[in-house]
Amino acid sequence: MEEMKVRFSQMHIAIRFMEQAAVPYDKDSAIRGGMGQCLLQQNCIQDRNCGQCSFQPECIVQKIMYSKYQIVPDYVTKESMGYVLSCLDKRTEVNAGDEITFTLTLFGYTILYLSQIINAIHALGLQGLGKDHARFEIAWIRSRQGRPILTGQRVYMKNYKTEMLEDYVRHRLDTETGICRLRLVSPFCSKYNGQFIQELNSDTVQGVLNAIVRKVHMLMLYEGVPPEPYHFEEGDYTYLGGRSHPVSIRRYSSSTDSKMNLYGITGYFDIRVASRDLMKCILAGELIQVGKNTRFGFGVYRLERLEGE
Repeated sequence: MEEMKVRFSQMHIAIRFMEQAAVPYDKDSAIRGGMGQCLLQQNCIQDRNCGQCSFQPECIVQKIMYSKYQIVPDYVTKESMGYVLSCLDKRTEVNAGDEITFTLTLFGYTILYLSQIINAIHALGLQGLGKDHARFEIAWIRSRQGRPILTGQRVYMKNYKTEMLEDYVRHRLDTETGICRLRLVSPFCSKYNGQFIQELNSDTVQGVLNAIVRKVHMLMLYEGVPPEPYHFEEGDYTYLGGRSHPVSIRRYSSSTDSKMNLYGITGYFDIRVASRDLMKCILAGELIQVGKNTRFGFGVYRLERLEGE
C-alpha cells in the first residue's frame, strides 16, 4: 500500500457557556450547521444563491464547507472531505461557566482557513447554540499534542502544525499485526451488500472495514494522490466476536426546516489482524471518521490493543 500522503491538522476546542440553557444532544451537527451559517453571513455577497454565483469557484464558504477533490472519484459522495467535527459530550443542559469540548480535524487546503473558522465559531457563540440560543465563548483551542493555539485573544500560530496521516499511523503502529478491539464511540452508519449494517457479526464486520479502507482512499484522492485502491483479502483478519446495538438520533435540518432521524450502530468488535496494510488503514480511521453522516459526528472509533493470540 502506498504512503498516506494526506495533510491534516487536528485541534481540540473548548467552548464556555455564558448562561444556563438547553443545548442540542447532537452538538456536532449543531456546531457544523451554525458555523456554516456564520460563514455565509460573514462572506456571502450573492444572497446565498450559490447556483447562480459567478464567484463560487473562489468562495471561502465553499472551500471550507464543501472542499473539492483534487482527483474526483468515480463514485458520488455528499460528504465534505475538508474536515470532520466530533463532540462526544451528550449533555442537553448546561450552566453558566460549563465547558464542552469538541474535536475539529482539517484536511488538505482547508487547513489554510483557521482564522475564518475561528471567527465563525466566535460569531456562533454570540448568536447562541440550539433552540435556547445558548451563548458561549471560545475558552481555548489546543493542538492534538496539547499545545495552545488560542488562549483568550491570543493566537499561537507556531503551535498550529500540519501533520501527515502516514506519520500518525507510523507513530501508532507499535505492532504491525495482532489482536485488537475496535470500539465505536459514536454511531456508525454504512451499507454492506446493499443493506445498512444493523448489527456487528462475522459477516457485517467486513462492511465496517470496507468503509474504513474506502475513506482512506477518498482522502488520498482529495489530496491529489492517485493510489491504487487497497483491497484486503479474506485471510487479512479474523473476526473474534463483539457486541452492538442500533441507535437513532433525531436532528433538526435548517435546510428543510424539518426534523429527521439518523440511524446507526454502536458497540465494539474484536479481530485478529494479519495484514500490515489493513492495520494501517484501521489506525488512520481513528483520525478521519468513517462511514456515512460523518458531518454529524458519526464514525468515530478507537482502536484498543488486546493481549494474547
